[in-house]
Amino acid sequence: MMWANMLIRILLVLVFLIGSYMLIGPIKGSVPLIFGKNPTIHILILSSICIYIYLGIFKPEIMRKSVRDSMITIKRLGIFILSALFIAGAVKTLIQGETLAGYLGKETGLIGVFLGVVIGAILPACPFVSYPIISGIYLAGAGFPGIMGMLFGAGLVFPCYLSCDIMFFNYRILIKRVTLSFLAAIISGSIVFLLFS
Repeated sequence: MMWANMLIRILLVLVFLIGSYMLIGPIKGSVPLIFGKNPTIHILILSSICIYIYLGIFKPEIMRKSVRDSMITIKRLGIFILSALFIAGAVKTLIQGETLAGYLGKETGLIGVFLGVVIGAILPACPFVSYPIISGIYLAGAGFPGIMGMLFGAGLVFPCYLSCDIMFFNYRILIKRVTLSFLAAIISGSIVFLLFS
C-alpha cells in the first residue's frame, strides 16, 4: 500500500511537471486553450487539478472541506470581484497616458513621486490591468521615480481591496493598512528619487 501511495504521488508530480513544460514551452507562441493564452493561468489550473486529485485519493475529507470553503469564498467575494473588473475596465478606458506623463516627468521631483503613489493607489490591484497602464504612462514620458511611485502604490485603495478589508477585518484595519502602506510607498519612492535622480 505504501508503494502504491508513493507511485501515485510520483505520477502526480510527473503530470504537473510535464504539463507545466508543455504549457510554458510554447510561451513564445500561444497556447490555444479554453482558459485563454496566459501560461500562468494554465499552470494555476494544472496545480489545482493535481492538488485536488491528490487530496481526493489520500485525504478525501480535507478535499471536501476545501471545496466547501472555496465555494463559500466565491459566493462571498463574487459580487466584489465582478464589480472590481467593471471598475478596472472603466479606469483603463478613462486614464490618458500622455496627460499623466506630464505630471510625472523627471522635473517634478518628489512631487512626482507623491502623485505617482496617489495615481497608482486608485488603479486596479490586479497587475494584469494596472501594469499595462503604468507601462503606457512610462513610455509616454513619465519619469522613473514617478513610475516607481505608481508601482509601489498600485491598488492601495482599489475598491476590491477596500471591500475585502471590511469583509474579512474591519474599518480600523482598513485605515491602518492604507495609511501605513501609503507612507511606505512614499518613503520607497523618495529613496528611488534620491538614488536615481
